Amino acid sequence: MASCTSEIILADKLKEAVEQSFQSCLEGERDIREDFRNLSGLSKECEMVSQKGSDTDAIMVNSKLEKYIRQVTDLHSDSFKCDSSFEPGTIDNEEIEKTFGRVNVVSRPGRSNYVPQVVVGERKLLSKTTLNEDITSICSLGNQIWLHPRGSTENVVLDHEGNFATVKNFGVVVSHAFAKSLDGFLLCVDHVGKAILKLSGDGKFSKVVNTAPMKPLSICMTREGQYLACLEDSPSNGHAKTSQSRVFRLSVSGRIVQSIGTRLFKSPKKVLENTNSDICVIDKPQDQSCLLSVVSSAGVSMFKYTALSPSDVCCDQYSNIILISHRRPDVQILDHKGALLQTVLAVDIDNTFSALCVTIDNDAIWVAGTNGSVARIEVVYN
Repeated sequence: MASCTSEIILADKLKEAVEQSFQSCLEGERDIREDFRNLSGLSKECEMVSQKGSDTDAIMVNSKLEKYIRQVTDLHSDSFKCDSSFEPGTIDNEEIEKTFGRVNVVSRPGRSNYVPQVVVGERKLLSKTTLNEDITSICSLGNQIWLHPRGSTENVVLDHEGNFATVKNFGVVVSHAFAKSLDGFLLCVDHVGKAILKLSGDGKFSKVVNTAPMKPLSICMTREGQYLACLEDSPSNGHAKTSQSRVFRLSVSGRIVQSIGTRLFKSPKKVLENTNSDICVIDKPQDQSCLLSVVSSAGVSMFKYTALSPSDVCCDQYSNIILISHRRPDVQILDHKGALLQTVLAVDIDNTFSALCVTIDNDAIWVAGTNGSVARIEVVYN
């Protein structure tokens, strides 16, 4: 009889817990729908203001969108779960937890402010690639390093140690703008064909975005699955008054959802999202050397770095910014605020080596340059 009573009480408690969880899920669904409506409205407002409004208007509305996105994405889906622990009664809590387990409120993931020191290890100049042309783009993709020789339809693949693996013929001459998609495949741009291309696992290209009438110069994919792209509407250097050369945020379908840093850049050549959501842009002001300009995701200027004329940029997992210049054989590492942490020679003094592009994987910085040269610099975080 006592056992039957315990089972009834247990069933009632379980029913109550299920009802609480169901109500919590309904409330969570309503919140998500409301967030979606708000984000859609703000996104449309950003698009209209970015195309027609002033710089101040664009910055204000993009800041509003950025703030709302951070509030929404900060929510962990499990935070909608309720704490279904049972009140003490005739049934021991241990017995309940043994039977059904314990459902707890999941706390939101926090960020650590600790940034370890970057320690440079072995530097190694790898043997020349089989093509021997200047390498204008490099991308770490899983355990492979992809290289694009200037003006070639053939692209070289190295393994993680820098050994030659294979050559892939794309059939088109892609621009010097390799990037990585969220699902781990290679992205590149066809400047002439005005398109963003994706290389699938079967080795075939697909056009994922048509950028016409504008021509893509550089591309990267954000952690939210959108594209950041440098686009221009003129084959000139972008300084003509009628030319439009700017940085845009594109949806997966290619719709412009944000114009970033309106008139902050003169002629942007490279765009990259840092791991802290800041946007790094290599810009070429008229009659001046290239510089690094960093803006927030809302398009607000954070800082400019002019001590180096960079030809490429990449970022590590701790938001450090890594720069190289075709004028120098060294690599400069900045923190996310633009302070120079250290300068490292890519290779021992070699007058024939000029750095053109850079990428990073878990334990090495890869620098590629003239005459098919590739340097691998080991890095350790202490």
